[in-house]
Amino acid sequence: MNKVIETELKYSKCFSHSIENKDYIVFKDPLIKDMYSHNFTYIKEPMEEAHFVKTFHDLLNHSKEKPFLNILSDWPLDAYEKHLKDFNYRKGIYEYYEIDEKKVEDIVPRQDLTYKILRPDLLEDALAFDLRTNKEESGETFVIDRFKRRAQVYLQDQGVNNYLFYYKGEIVAHCDLFFNGSLVKLEDLNVRPDMQRKGFGKSILRLMFDLAKKKGVEKLYLIAHAEETAREMYQKSGMKKIGEKTEIFIKL
Repeated sequence: MNKVIETELKYSKCFSHSIENKDYIVFKDPLIKDMYSHNFTYIKEPMEEAHFVKTFHDLLNHSKEKPFLNILSDWPLDAYEKHLKDFNYRKGIYEYYEIDEKKVEDIVPRQDLTYKILRPDLLEDALAFDLRTNKEESGETFVIDRFKRRAQVYLQDQGVNNYLFYYKGEIVAHCDLFFNGSLVKLEDLNVRPDMQRKGFGKSILRLMFDLAKKKGVEKLYLIAHAEETAREMYQKSGMKKIGEKTEIFIKL
């Protein structure tokens, strides 16, 4: 897991500035301040309860001008929740999945699915896909702002590539790949709702695994919310759970 955690932090640093001390790392993206995944505090190690309380109040004081405080940790935070009872917060559990090479090679990818790496001439179509897929849930303004911000990173060769998947000439899915030595992170796998449960998700896992293998990568992993329906597809595709991440989101 140490290599996975290292990869997670490096991926986040592609999109956010970071300030680190011995206990935690604060990630901030001044270009899109309301995007939770770009603005959070990562707790490095388990803490004594009293130390957590002090750290938590320090973070609150530094967040007075913000509408939220988002805390992430690869260590369980259950023991500290009693100190949050006076706050408007929610807890989320995310699961790490590692691909099983033997099982994923049993997947026969759809032959009618192709892919391209995002490039400047594809931006308009990629944004149209993002809006069609996420506008209802996230709102048009946020989807556009998020797309423009992340596209800056994709097009500047900072280590993250965005892949667009085509079926009959239309984009039906996208995902990110981030390479860190012998490990690759697959992120933001998003299949158009009307195209789900048709084998596209499994095909993408196989195609991205084959791509990573050609580049000499030994392991591919991803993260899924514990309540996300896509978890079933990952499990059926031979991915095995290797860890958990906890998120505490506090609305201030």
